[in-house]
Amino acid sequence: MHFYTLDQIQATHRSEVGDTAFHLAQTLQQGYPVLPGIVITASVLNDFLEHIDWLEPLFADLPNSTLHIEVEDPRQLQAIARTIRQAIESNPFTITHWIDEVLHLAQSWSSKQVVLKPSLSLSPEVGYFLPEASTESLIDAKIYPLTDLGLREGVRHIWSDLFSAKSLFYWQRLGISLQHIQLAILVQPIATPDLSGDLYLNEQSLDIRAIWGVDQAIATGEVCPDWYRVDLSTGQILDQKVEQKFYRCAVRLPDAAPEAIAPIPAIQPGLDLVAIDPSEQRAAVLSPPNLSALLDLARTIAQQNSRPIRVNWLLSSLLPNPTVWISHITPQTRPYNLSATAQSTTLTHQPISISPETLWGIGVAQGQISGQVWVANERDTTLPNLPPDCILVATVFMPTWLPQLDHIAGIITEQGGITSHGAIVAREVGIPAVVGVLNATQQLHTGDRITVDGDRGGIYRGNHPPIPPLETSSKHELESPPADRSAVATVSPHRIQLWVNLNRWSTLPQLDTLPIDGVGLVRSEIALMELIEQRHPLDWIAQHQSHHIQARLVEQLQRLAKAMAPRPIFYRSLDMRSHEYQLLRGSPSLTPEVNPILGMHGTLSYTLNPAWFQLELAAIRQVQQMGYTNINLLLPFVRTVEEFQFCHQWVMRAGLTQVQAFQIWIMAEVPSVVWLLPDYVKAGVQGIAIGTNDLTQLLLAIDRDHPDLSSRLDTRHPAVLRAIAQLVSTAKQLQIPCSICGQIPLQDANLLQTFIQWGISAISVEPHTARQMHNLLLNAERSLSNQHQR
Repeated sequence: MHFYTLDQIQATHRSEVGDTAFHLAQTLQQGYPVLPGIVITASVLNDFLEHIDWLEPLFADLPNSTLHIEVEDPRQLQAIARTIRQAIESNPFTITHWIDEVLHLAQSWSSKQVVLKPSLSLSPEVGYFLPEASTESLIDAKIYPLTDLGLREGVRHIWSDLFSAKSLFYWQRLGISLQHIQLAILVQPIATPDLSGDLYLNEQSLDIRAIWGVDQAIATGEVCPDWYRVDLSTGQILDQKVEQKFYRCAVRLPDAAPEAIAPIPAIQPGLDLVAIDPSEQRAAVLSPPNLSALLDLARTIAQQNSRPIRVNWLLSSLLPNPTVWISHITPQTRPYNLSATAQSTTLTHQPISISPETLWGIGVAQGQISGQVWVANERDTTLPNLPPDCILVATVFMPTWLPQLDHIAGIITEQGGITSHGAIVAREVGIPAVVGVLNATQQLHTGDRITVDGDRGGIYRGNHPPIPPLETSSKHELESPPADRSAVATVSPHRIQLWVNLNRWSTLPQLDTLPIDGVGLVRSEIALMELIEQRHPLDWIAQHQSHHIQARLVEQLQRLAKAMAPRPIFYRSLDMRSHEYQLLRGSPSLTPEVNPILGMHGTLSYTLNPAWFQLELAAIRQVQQMGYTNINLLLPFVRTVEEFQFCHQWVMRAGLTQVQAFQIWIMAEVPSVVWLLPDYVKAGVQGIAIGTNDLTQLLLAIDRDHPDLSSRLDTRHPAVLRAIAQLVSTAKQLQIPCSICGQIPLQDANLLQTFIQWGISAISVEPHTARQMHNLLLNAERSLSNQHQR
């Protein structure tokens, strides 16, 4: 199929039409007012590439190519990109009937201009779709006349941009082969609306931005939008700021002379910035009825969605009715707080020393960095001779500079907002960044020594003393990913599953951005602290309030199950060590244990008082009955087969095994499991998770919490490695999965290869190291594959 209209798109079409079109289609089919659209599927590009007569043998099989580019060599990167793009732009279309069909379907559109938007996804065999925020800055939308020639030109330019130097750099760095990238194109009518903007829908609040004209001017930073924060339930305006707006963004009509006023350039071909009458520059964009209409739209969307969502909207007298129309919708991976764009730059409440020469802007990527300034010219497509770890200062951040980010330690721009290209890129790669700094390119000079404070939005001259981090991120709520420069979430194409450990429920939104196949360990003893209000878990039961705490646990498990479905989750039941809970209110009056590590915890404690364990089982069963089948049980610190049998009986009574997919695993952290694993499997164990930390301390008789002994806790000790090898080997013989938890695979790349060769089925790491482990696994698998081929 070469194209679909939005109302024809089904769930099975997602990889053909891409995430942008898929989300819009779902929204339209739920009954929301969505601008019409036609999707040119990814298969059209694939067919086109296959019929190109490539001059270079390197590109002869481009649609299926695993073309490797040396991204550290800018010249090679630019040369390869130029060769591919020239071929795309110079070769004729081999299949053209879809152009006539698209033109025919678009006849009913009143506008004779169309916007072509890239709609990216990954191919089904990769098994995961990219979060759109990660790719929005790679390929720009383009505006063309709704004609045969306009469509041909626009489609070629979108396709060509997929193979730009910045795009090739991006995918290569992530280890994503070209054949896994699916690029469809969404075609929609476009005309200058009366007003437009975006809204960010979080759990309780609604952030709205609004400007006159086309909302593209918000993303590029040319126009400061009005901003509103509204309580979603009551409709009360919690905060607002009406900005002075000097321009509106207008769509240029075909063959019309540019309206842009000098020296302001057009935002992009097809758009102009038009001066606003001085009498209207300080007027509010939204009238009370408009604000009410946006609130009503947000409320209806919130009823059908539990995660944060960004919606681009518009109001236009050219459309059939005064309804708020949706032009773009994107599920978000974390809450946003757009009030950062409305903050005053006089942050005198911050407890730091401020020089009169301090410059201020909007902090859009967290962290602080000191270095030398490099003032760039946005007319430069590349940045030659950048010194290492410099701080880039520019009017705007140009997407073509992406391949040279390795030399950049911080970013400062005069223009831009939270969703501008520079801000998106900085957050993705973990570079501190401040945007909206007035006259930065005139006030700062190449070679100046400065410190960039991405938390507060400050730029401090000279060698500024260390800046304490903010105690809270409430100012922006923009969480920068780790600075490993692996920005996009993709599921690893290797055979080893990559899982993460969940320690806090509040970090759940972050997991959706990570390249993971599931949650290998929910540390209930830590996650529970967010739910129990500083009360001992058994006190809830003693006070006959178990139903309250069970309801809280069900709520969080349901959120987790929904977010990860169908990927597996292994919930480790509570491992309540006495010394970690004794200060909580209502803690039982027990004699302090001399050595709580070897004391009354793990499954042994269940045999003496199973009340809390029963509560956890009931919570999991309740989530199962809601329709979620991806939660499994992981038993902690199992000392004997008899302890497991006791727990297994309670699992059966709770009804968890009625779900066919449910599995019960044990932590392999007590050394006895090394020799008793066949007996455990015979008793019903379906998988093991090797806990390297406890296994190491018990094998070496070293308390890992002892300050003077912890340095001797060597997880690479021969005794530990032999125990792990034995566990993995036995698990393979018994045909059960075996995961490994802990940081040991990160410490030694050779050891990681060894684990893979032994036959581990999964690795579970902390979230902040997931991207690093993802890359290590890719490299290890690639190395082992090369060895096998030799």
